[in-house]
Amino acid sequence: MYRVVDEADNSRAIKISDEQVGAAIGPLLASLSDGELAAMESKAARDKDIEVACSAAVKYLGALSRLPLSTKARTFRIVNSSN
Repeated sequence: MYRVVDEADNSRAIKISDEQVGAAIGPLLASLSDGELAAMESKAARDKDIEVACSAAVKYLGALSRLPLSTKARTFRIVNSSN
């Protein structure tokens, strides 16, 4: 696997816009509270309240797992292609 990644041609990489990232991630974050969103964004917030951080992760992964297969595949590509 390392060789595949190491030899990948960056010129062929799909360029993902901020709008595409927002459209893919937005539905996954829609059910999170402000505290849970903060925990997703900040290590300090996660460290401050581990229960909120765990709740955020469970909701996020649950939303991801409930996506239809075709949407899930596209979302994974976008999430893994963005910084």
